[in-house]
Amino acid sequence: MTAWSVSQLGEPIDVVHLVERDVPEPGGGQLVVSVLASAANFSDVLMCRGEYQVRPRSLR
Repeated sequence: MTAWSVSQLGEPIDVVHLVERDVPEPGGGQLVVSVLASAANFSDVLMCRGEYQVRPRSLR
């Protein structure tokens, strides 16, 4: 599957890239949803820059 990935902090235009990933295997009581389109909002931009109130552990 194709997914957006952010591997470092910075301006979204510089750090957001399309990558190929394995399709996840759902666990018990879960399912995989195919998303055709999704919007990026200001909170997403702040996350990419490392300026959101809560930073993900993987980008600290």
